[in-house]
Order: sequence, then C-alpha cells, then structure tokens
Amino acid sequence: MELIAAGGDRYSCTYYDDKWSAEHGIDWRPGSAQVTELFGL
Repeated sequence: MELIAAGGDRYSCTYYDDKWSAEHGIDWRPGSAQVTELFGL
C-alpha cells in the first residue's frame, strides 16, 4: 500500500486504461464516490 500517490506516468498504459481495469476486475468508482462524499466534493 502506497501512502503517497504516484504520479501515474509509470502506469499510464494500465492504470488509466478502462479496458485493462475492467479485464482485471478493478472498479475505481466506489472509492471515488466515498472520497467525494467524505470531502463533500
């Protein structure tokens, strides 16, 4: 677990690829919704 977020440039071919994420069962939306609710964004 990273405590400091990486810039993402090393992971751009996977991390930012919706198709790759879906193929690996990764869904970022629930976590994003929690952060949005927590910080009132």
